[in-house]
Amino acid sequence: MKKTTTFFRTKINTLLVLVLIILQSPSAFGLLEKKFPLFNKAKSKVVTVNEMETTSRFNSCKESNQVFNNIAIVYSDSNLDKAIEYYTKSLLLEPNNSYVLYNLANIYLKQNKNLSAIKTYKKLLGNKDFDQDLLKFYMAFAYENEGDITIALELYEESNKFEAAYNASLILKNQGDIIAAMQEAKRAITLNKKSEKAFFNYANLNFLSGNINSAINNLKKSLKINFDYFKVNELGYLYVFNNDLKFARKTFNLLCAEKNNNPYFMSGLIGIARIDLEEGKYFECITGIQELLTIAPMHPQANKTIADAYLNVRNYKKADAHYLQAFDNGLELFAIIGLAVSNHKQENFSTSQKFYQQIDSTETNNLSYDTQLIFGINEYQLGNRQKAKEFTDNAIKQDNKRPEAYSFLGQLQFELGEYTNAEKNYKEAIKRAKNKEVYMVNLANCYVHLNHFKKAFRQFDNAIIQNSKYSKAYTGKGMCLLKLNRLPEALTAINKAIETEPSEPFNYVNKSYIHASIALETTEEIKKQEHLLTGICRQITFIEKQPVILFVRLQECWSKGKYTNRF
Repeated sequence: MKKTTTFFRTKINTLLVLVLIILQSPSAFGLLEKKFPLFNKAKSKVVTVNEMETTSRFNSCKESNQVFNNIAIVYSDSNLDKAIEYYTKSLLLEPNNSYVLYNLANIYLKQNKNLSAIKTYKKLLGNKDFDQDLLKFYMAFAYENEGDITIALELYEESNKFEAAYNASLILKNQGDIIAAMQEAKRAITLNKKSEKAFFNYANLNFLSGNINSAINNLKKSLKINFDYFKVNELGYLYVFNNDLKFARKTFNLLCAEKNNNPYFMSGLIGIARIDLEEGKYFECITGIQELLTIAPMHPQANKTIADAYLNVRNYKKADAHYLQAFDNGLELFAIIGLAVSNHKQENFSTSQKFYQQIDSTETNNLSYDTQLIFGINEYQLGNRQKAKEFTDNAIKQDNKRPEAYSFLGQLQFELGEYTNAEKNYKEAIKRAKNKEVYMVNLANCYVHLNHFKKAFRQFDNAIIQNSKYSKAYTGKGMCLLKLNRLPEALTAINKAIETEPSEPFNYVNKSYIHASIALETTEEIKKQEHLLTGICRQITFIEKQPVILFVRLQECWSKGKYTNRF
């Protein structure tokens, strides 16, 4: 079946962005997957042949065949078959009439008779009376309709028309060649700096390449040329994705200011609610969405948003009810994820697993960093270490700039006794973490198990520098000092651990152990002193009995430089 394409494509492929709203630490299992639409299908006007050409579409000929040509012109807008019939008759009289060929080729293209159009356009290549860039664009368009993308792309790239560069960019984007697509998108902007579609497309490519700031700037340029609520909505979510919540809220407020004739009014309300969610204002989020649900109780995104908020205030019953409502109204994947996370937080690990096992492998691999990590922890709780590692590895593939997954991978290796591998992953976590003390303590524990107590001591000390109230760092430091036989310092460190966390019982046990070590050392020292004293007494007795002989021997030793202080 032949593929048909409009002359000037303006529809942008749908792209869904997972905005990660970090609500709690991974250990608390509070990381939820967020979904925002970005760059959905734009409902823009299709540019027709009439609007595209720089030359007259249907040219009258002053030759003997003009009667047939002019009759064809009459039919060109009403009966294309008749138009073709009369253009063909005109060509019988003058086969090489370029104007008739041009008009006929346009009719073929309009009828989607692409091969006939291509054959006819080829006859005009090199003809200076016609815009060669335009001919190449039309030919590329016909080749694309026939599914010959390679030739179509070559002709688009050769054509110095804005529309050709734009379409080439879209093809390259669909092929996954984002760099080449961006080059063509920039060329399109150079050819037409007043096209809102060109800036919108370039913003889309900026986003795909990970350059969110450029995406925002180019989307704003597109908006400046042509204000559109759809693009305002996209801009708001770009700000969210860029963690610029102040401007995101401002943009969504602009979207909510006009309710009439604004199909994105509700999306703006949801955007504000999700910012509340991001900022930990869970009850404000719930209040805002409840008002929206009175208007549209089945709204899937609204139900998911309020479910996320209820999840974070530990109202799991209401969270699950709204996730199910979202599922029933089309947000199946994200509702399943929410239900899996909810059951995980309730420690229903098997039920959680049953939910996320419904997700196919492709979708599972594309889940966000946070979701992968939560499912990895869930598998760990079920004793499935290998599966836990697979999820954790996938989390790192999704985002290798965050520390939690490296730390969890280190934990899995630590528990298997793979201390060297665990050491590597804890170091990776430290590199990426803003608050490093927890990961430093984990690394120090690796060194303890490798009997590298000096290295461990330094890491515990580094953790204390990071956070002077972190009790576990003082505990570790104290026990390291004990191993290094620096008992007074060990006691000082463990007292500091008790001061910072007086309710931790193990610190008191550790303190008792240190006191016992000090007592044992003291006892051994006393024994040494008693043994030394016994030796001295024996020597004194010997001297009293033989003072002259001893004095002579001492003199001999001194004179020969052999005297050493035995005591």
